[in-house]
Amino acid sequence: MLAMLGLLLKTLAQLKPVTKTFLLYEELDIFTTLSGLTFFPEIVETNPLPAVLGGMFPIILLKIAATLIIVVILERVKSWPRLIYIVPSIAALPVFWNILVIVAQALA
Repeated sequence: MLAMLGLLLKTLAQLKPVTKTFLLYEELDIFTTLSGLTFFPEIVETNPLPAVLGGMFPIILLKIAATLIIVVILERVKSWPRLIYIVPSIAALPVFWNILVIVAQALA
């Protein structure tokens, strides 16, 4: 718990590059998810847990909670192998998927 508090007090400049990139993609994921759900009511969240809870607020909370857990893990480990850069690449996939769905829905 103390580690989370210390991490929250860090400035963005002090975070590792992999963490900064991961946070950027997660922010874009939340933005594109909310944009799609707001502007196109026929788009649904594919994650079943937020769909069961209902509404956009649980979706945002779950994404923020998952992001915080991963950020704490990324920051706590002192030396990662080079393969750690796969994490932000995987985090970028929902962003591209959301953009693809929004564009497809806009053209339909």
